[in-house]
Amino acid sequence: MNTLTWIVIALVVVAIYLSQMAGRLDRLHIRVDNSRRALQDQLLRRASEAAELAALPGATTPDSAVAFDTYSHVVRRDEEINPDIEEALTVALNFALPDAQTIAAIAGIPGGSEILDELQGTCRKVEYAKTFHDDAVRQCQTMRRKPIVKIFRLWGTAAWPERLECDLTQPDGFA
Repeated sequence: MNTLTWIVIALVVVAIYLSQMAGRLDRLHIRVDNSRRALQDQLLRRASEAAELAALPGATTPDSAVAFDTYSHVVRRDEEINPDIEEALTVALNFALPDAQTIAAIAGIPGGSEILDELQGTCRKVEYAKTFHDDAVRQCQTMRRKPIVKIFRLWGTAAWPERLECDLTQPDGFA
């Protein structure tokens, strides 16, 4: 084999390697997008269930009811996740459901137990979805920081993946 053959073989091997890296990076970007959509769906569901809780007579204070209704409306209207609104909804939920006694009182209202069960499940799913999203973002960012990925710009036109920086924990009363 002559030198030209070895050069061609080396170029083919490098091209295959770069193609596999680009494919892996593309799948990571798809995973980030899918996890963000799943998180957005759960946040929308949480806002809707908070609005249902606000509509339950005697379940929340008038201020909390107005806050839940407002946040629910804004979340449904927005196309993208708004971290400030989501964190404000988390604070409002913590204010409205501060402890087990409050949860028990709301559960005693007709229909309250079902709404609280749904809300608690959704709050848990929101935490899971945020964890999955943050993990996908971390893996994608790690891959994009590799020198070979930077040199050949294997990410194409994909934007830099960003974590969602806000508190989405369950209300204290659910803990």
